[in-house]
Amino acid sequence: MGLILSHTELGLYVVALAFETGPVLVMLALTSVCAPTVASIADPAAQRAHCRRWLVIGSGIGLAVVAAIQLVIDPGLEPAFGSEAAAAVPATRILVTAGLFLGLRRLTAGMLQGMGRPLSATWAGSPGSGSSSS
Repeated sequence: MGLILSHTELGLYVVALAFETGPVLVMLALTSVCAPTVASIADPAAQRAHCRRWLVIGSGIGLAVVAAIQLVIDPGLEPAFGSEAAAAVPATRILVTAGLFLGLRRLTAGMLQGMGRPLSATWAGSPGSGSSSS
């Protein structure tokens, strides 16, 4: 990014990226619980049911995190990064939403690895890899 953005634009991107990490971290925390749990389930049908349940739960939690972050972007950006960072609000909103998809991709990939399907996990991660630079 540093090669194609000016110093100012790169700074605004970094500010936006700081907020994007929120939903990703929450999904990674869920992954650290769900992946070993799905690996301990012997029945493939039960594994799939476990994955579906946690993808729904993870989506709900992720949406709540994104909504909470969206609410604090305007009042929190300026005190945290200064008045010059106000221009980063639109990019921050986009990257926070993209962070949800990146986190869900990582949750899906972790559970597929737990199911013993590492190649499927690689393919599951491919489409979302461009959503963010994390």
